[in-house]
Amino acid sequence: MDEVSNIVDGLGLDARRGSGYNWGMIDETVEKIESAIKQARTADPKNKEELIKLLEQLKAEMQSERRSDVLRAADEELRHAAIGFDASHPQLGAVVAEISNLLASIGI
Repeated sequence: MDEVSNIVDGLGLDARRGSGYNWGMIDETVEKIESAIKQARTADPKNKEELIKLLEQLKAEMQSERRSDVLRAADEELRHAAIGFDASHPQLGAVVAEISNLLASIGI
């Protein structure tokens, strides 16, 4: 595992740079780590296997977080669209709001 740590450290990766969900940079970092693990020839096979398993878990979590980001962005866009619609069509907006409330009250 020391060889893997040395390779990863040698890449100059800083976990704090990943905050803020810069997905391009995060993907690049994961690729570098994956490459470093694969290049580690003298690493204990058991440790190497565990690192690969952890990396796969990380990739799965990243996909889940990306989906959450997409849903949050869509929700925000929908809210802005609704505000714009309501401003330009106040009477129709009131009817849509009333229908939405009715549907919500019956569980739809």
